[in-house]
Formats: sequence, structure tokens, C-alpha cells
Amino acid sequence: MSKIVFFSIPAHGHTNPTIPVVSELVNKGHQVWYYSFLEFQHKIKEAGAIFIACDNFLPQVSQKELDSKVGKDFAALIEMTAETTMALDQKVCKELKEIQPDCIVYDSMCMWGKLFADKLGIPSICSTTSFAFNQHTAKLMKRSFIEIWRMIVGMRRVNKKIKQLNDHGYRVKNVVSLIQNDNETDTIVYTSKDFQPLADTFSERYTFVGPSIRQTEPLQDGIRGRKTIYISLGTVLNQNQDFYENCLVAFANADYDVVMSVGDKTDISSLGRIPENFTVKNVVEQISVLRKQMYLLPIVE
Repeated sequence: MSKIVFFSIPAHGHTNPTIPVVSELVNKGHQVWYYSFLEFQHKIKEAGAIFIACDNFLPQVSQKELDSKVGKDFAALIEMTAETTMALDQKVCKELKEIQPDCIVYDSMCMWGKLFADKLGIPSICSTTSFAFNQHTAKLMKRSFIEIWRMIVGMRRVNKKIKQLNDHGYRVKNVVSLIQNDNETDTIVYTSKDFQPLADTFSERYTFVGPSIRQTEPLQDGIRGRKTIYISLGTVLNQNQDFYENCLVAFANADYDVVMSVGDKTDISSLGRIPENFTVKNVVEQISVLRKQMYLLPIVE
């Protein structure tokens, strides 16, 4: 029996693929601890892992500030990562020394999980829920002038945080070592190798396992047996009142059932009258919607 510790960021798309993996590990008799956030507590416990909340250690950032920085301010991402790592340092290092895990599985965006593993000399595995990213795939990403300028201007802030991490005992060579998959790390990628850009640039230590989807019951509410349109802006940048209102107008009384997820920070009553063919919720079990739609497809022998 092995002891395995998971680390992930507060995002459904990064957490959900790991849940079936956790369930399988627990079913095989392994012990699993999962450092995550209260939003995911239920599904993590349901999978059989010991849940450990990290919410109180995240930097305090307003939603407005988050909206302005996510995907736009690279230096801010590194700052938040470094601050989270240092805030968790004493607690997590103490607990990991007590647990003595055989390995750590960390999300590719959860840099503190990687840093804890390196600092304590614990074997680690990178969990990549989208595409793997290295110096070759980075060249495929076209940056605007403003994005490049922000990166240049922000490097002083980045280097300051890297120095602070090293002062706390974390071996961080440079910013690239924080954000980039390397060919020496065992890495699980939840997509097919056929879909991975520049797949031949990744070593044999990358395992492309395909999608990892936990089982759920098909959605019943608001589904009348017709074709379904599912609308969602994801779990991070989902506060867009105008978009939701436009969807209500565009698909009102259409010959479709419409399921729309508006995020937990949008007041559904503020959207006005909801057309009869709409089901609007703050949170939707996406897989349930997709399973229901798949159930409606004819089976051809």
C-alpha cells in the first residue's frame, strides 16, 4: 500500500480529471491525501481521499482584480504562486514529513505542489489536464505586443519572488523551471497523443492517457427530450451579464432545450424573465448534460 498526496488549483477543469484516478487508487488499497479547496471537498471525500483545505492560504484578490489578471498578467501569476507556496510552507512541510508520502501528484499549474516535492525530495508526478507545454510548444503561442510588454515589465517582480522562494529553501533556477514541463519528470496527460501539438518533442516519461471522466447520472431537470444547447463560460472568468442576457434573447422559445451555467457569483434573478425552454443554474454538472445528450443519440449497429 502506497501513500500518495495530490495538489491542485481551485479550478474544476484541473480537479475533475484527477477524481477517477483518486477513486481507483483508493479502491486498490492506497492511502490518498488531497490538498485542495472547499469548493471541491465533497467530490474529493466521495472519491475516498483525505481532504485538506488550502483556502485560507490563498492571496486575497478581488474578483475584479482576478478578471483583469488571469491569462493577462504573467508576473501576477508568479506572484500569487510564490505567495501561496510561502503561506503554505510551514503547514504543508510539517504535514508531509508526518505523512511520509511515496509520491506527490501535482497539477501542472499548481506550482506549489511541485515546489514542496522538490524541497523535501519526494518523488513526484505532474498531472496535465490540457496539453503538455514545453519550449517547443511555447513557440506556437502568438503573443500580442501588450502581452510581451507586460512580461518584460513584470520580470523584476518575478525575479523578486523567485529570490524569496529560494530564501525559503526552494530550488528555483528561473521562471521557466516553474511553468514548463520538462522531459525528466513523469507526467500524465489527459488527452490523446494524436491531439498533442509537437508530441514528438516529449520524452517517454509522458503518458498520454486520454480523458478521465467520473461517472455521473444524466441530467433530468429541464430536459424535455429535444436537442440540447449547453452554455457555459467556465469557472474563472464567468461574470458576463450581457452575454447571458443575449443568450436568453437569442434562444428564447427556440426548438431546443437550453442549459446555461452562469457561475456562483451571478444572481440568476438579475437576468430577468427566464424563457420556458431554459434551465439556468449557478453550477451545472457538465458531464451529466453531455451524458444525457449522448443518451438521446440513436445507436447504430
